[in-house]
Formats: sequence, C-alpha cells, structure tokens
Amino acid sequence: MKRFLKISAIILVYFIVCANGCNGPGETAASGELERTKSARDSISELTSFDSLPAAVLSGYEMAAINRLSDFSDYLRVFSDTSTGSVFRKKAGEMICGLFIAPDVSINLSYSPGNNENTISPMDFLRPGFETEGLAGGMKFADIKTAMPFRRENDTLCSGRLVFSIGQPQANQGSMAASGSMNRMADIYAVRHRKIFGRDTLKVWEVYLGKIE
Repeated sequence: MKRFLKISAIILVYFIVCANGCNGPGETAASGELERTKSARDSISELTSFDSLPAAVLSGYEMAAINRLSDFSDYLRVFSDTSTGSVFRKKAGEMICGLFIAPDVSINLSYSPGNNENTISPMDFLRPGFETEGLAGGMKFADIKTAMPFRRENDTLCSGRLVFSIGQPQANQGSMAASGSMNRMADIYAVRHRKIFGRDTLKVWEVYLGKIE
C-alpha cells in the first residue's frame, strides 16, 4: 500500500478542500474554516510570492525539484504495474503529467547512452493503453542531485538541472544492477504565475520538471 500513499494523500486533501467549500458563510463552523483558510493563504503567500528570490529560497526550490523527480519514479511504478487497479493507474498518469512544465517535453528513460527507444512525453501518460506498452516500471531513480543550481531567467522563470542514475533494481536487493544503470539529466524550472486561492489570486512560484535526456 506504500506505493499508493502519495496519490491517496492528494485525493484526501481534495475531499477536505471540497468539504470546506460546502459550509455556509453564516455558520460558526464556516467562520472557523474561513479563518484557517485565510491563515493558510497568508502562509502560502509569505513562502511563495517573492518578487526576488533569496539564495535560501532557490535552494529550497531545488529540493522541491528533487522531490518531484522522486515522485515521478514512484508514480511511474504505480502507472506501469498491471496488477494495480485502473483508477489508481489513471490517477498516477495524471499526477505524472502535472509534474512537467509542458505536456510535450521529451523524456528519455533508456538504460544505455544514445538509445532513444524509450523517449516519451508527459501527454503519453494520459493516452489510453499506454501503461501496457512495455514501460519499465521496475526502474529506480537514485543519487538525485543538483547539476546546475537554479538561476533567474526573467521575472517569472528560473531554470536549473538535476543529474541522477536510472536503472533496474536487482532481483533481491534495493540497489541498482551495475550493468543496467545510466546517468540522466533533467531540466528543472521554477515558474511564477497567478493562482486562485479561495476568493483571492496570488502570484506564486511553483516547481516543474522539464526535458530528461
């Protein structure tokens, strides 16, 4: 069940948010919820709405990008596991697509240099039947680290790169088989955009994955 934790948690948060939105504005309970919502909104604004990005904030966004790449590996295993229910696999595909800055970026998941056989795009994960097309769901991402720190491109975009190892887990161990591993590079982005939060609109920075090669 561990592999469903992230998806299940997100579904739970969705229902909580929906439930909060159903309370009448005149009710005492609703008033308390509105206060908590305002507090959460203010916290998000404080943490993400920087006009300038201090080094410590950029470093935090790099950690968020590392977590997103790790999430991609987790969702990929759920998506490609044919023993998993179709609802969870569909949700995993949607979550994968949401990790990337654009639905058509190139993703190379092959284990050898110069092999583009497994080059796909995020939009493929929304295509019916794609999960049965031989995806390497047993792959493992390891040693994820920053290759190029985030740098400011303009007022709404920062870019950087991660490096990581991709390979197949050994039969009886959690480590990767030395003969089947390959270093890959992943572009990462921090994008500033407007996001609706209740009745307000905030300018926030969010982190996305880009091309993997």
